[in-house]
Amino acid sequence: MAPYRNVRYWLSDFHSGGKVVGKEEIFNLCHARLRNAIERAFGVVKAHFPILKRMAPCSFTTQTKIVMACFSIHNFLRQISIADGLFSEYDNEVEWESDNANQNQNSTTSSFFAAFDQEFMQQFRDQIANELFQVFN
Repeated sequence: MAPYRNVRYWLSDFHSGGKVVGKEEIFNLCHARLRNAIERAFGVVKAHFPILKRMAPCSFTTQTKIVMACFSIHNFLRQISIADGLFSEYDNEVEWESDNANQNQNSTTSSFFAAFDQEFMQQFRDQIANELFQVFN
């Protein structure tokens, strides 16, 4: 699901001050924060499990199972409170940003989904944005 276009998106845009205005900005802020958390989680898990950096040539189903197993082990270790220096290291990193990331995401999204799917996702995004707006106001 793509963020709203032509609306502040990057976390640094929000750090520079100014109140978050409108449902689109609230959605984009939450989207950017979630994207950041996901990027950090993948970074930590890839650091713990190098197989994820160089996936063996096997079926997509097997690759999916490998990823799920790595995340399951990672989550189990987090639940039993084993200290994780890598997670702390990634938590302290500056937010990952790229000017091309948002553009690439939108072009990939456009080419991947059919028009019907795009319309559905836009409506779903609007629904989420409306609910976030109600929560934050």
